[in-house]
Amino acid sequence: MRVVITGASGFLGKHLVSKLRQSQEANLEIVGVSRQKIDGLLQVSDYKDTPRGDVLIHLAEENSRSGAQNGGDDALKNASELIESLTKKQFGKIIYASSAVVYGDSSTNKHSITDELISADIYTKLKVAGEQAILTNSNSFVLRISNLYGDGMSPNNVTNTIIQQAKIDNKIEVESLEPIRDFLWIEDATQAITKIIFNDSKKYRDQVFNIGSGDGTSIRKLAQTALQIADKSNFKISARSTSAPSCIILDIEETIKQLDWQPTVNIYDGFYRLMHPEK
Repeated sequence: MRVVITGASGFLGKHLVSKLRQSQEANLEIVGVSRQKIDGLLQVSDYKDTPRGDVLIHLAEENSRSGAQNGGDDALKNASELIESLTKKQFGKIIYASSAVVYGDSSTNKHSITDELISADIYTKLKVAGEQAILTNSNSFVLRISNLYGDGMSPNNVTNTIIQQAKIDNKIEVESLEPIRDFLWIEDATQAITKIIFNDSKKYRDQVFNIGSGDGTSIRKLAQTALQIADKSNFKISARSTSAPSCIILDIEETIKQLDWQPTVNIYDGFYRLMHPEK
């Protein structure tokens, strides 16, 4: 089986390539594709030059809302053209990394895959359009992925910002403390994806899966957890601004049932691993 991964130099891509290359599956070839020159990855100037294979995992899209917004309509057009080009290569199975943000952030209820999707900005429009394009192909899957964290995450990630401040400062300051998100340990995410890669796709009732922890955690709670682990529980936590209520939590019950998968790392344990990598 030849598994091709676009965006293989990104946070999720690197972890997925590593996990698959450690797999004991027979006759497995992993082709990680990146626009960067990195040992062990196939460098392309344009992802339209991605080689054919049996399975495509498409991660190579703008991963920040601000980046997509700056790209404007061109970002939408380029993403659409890339998906069209990739699907013409006739992969046996396609897995597309969407985002939990397509549900919007106005509801405190857990989101199921049947909920209405919200195209609030360029980034969410890009993801919704990508889902629609992918799902027109047989044996294709959309993963609505929650906030991932773990070793190698972006230094600008709010989770990483909190951890670094807890380790070296006497306070934690973030933009806002109130938003609630569904945080998932990166290796739990890669485990879910490998289930779809290797299992017989015909067993799945749905083509769309929520990939998250199923729990909501506020930014305030993240900061409190980091200070607790750093033994600085009495230190100050503050925000630069107040924000409107914002909440995104995924309902993962069907994902658990269909994939025979379960998140294994909670927020405390994940933070502890990141703050004490030597243990």
